[in-house]
Amino acid sequence: MSDIAYASHGTVSGPKHWRTLVILSALMAFGALATDMYLPALPSMSLALHAEPGSIELTISGYVVGFSLGQLLWGPIGD
Repeated sequence: MSDIAYASHGTVSGPKHWRTLVILSALMAFGALATDMYLPALPSMSLALHAEPGSIELTISGYVVGFSLGQLLWGPIGD
């Protein structure tokens, strides 16, 4: 017998589904957490690398572009 229990309204519940929900929620939070940790460090990075602030700001643009392209690639593969 399967560990999946079907409720009367047709939804699926079970330990595997809760684990999947927690993992997907954590993965979705990584993008926001990475940005929130990275943005306050931009001025320090600019000083440490002796770079212009505009050049350092391009790294956040590269991150966002890479993150979005990764979703386009891995989203269909995950489905």
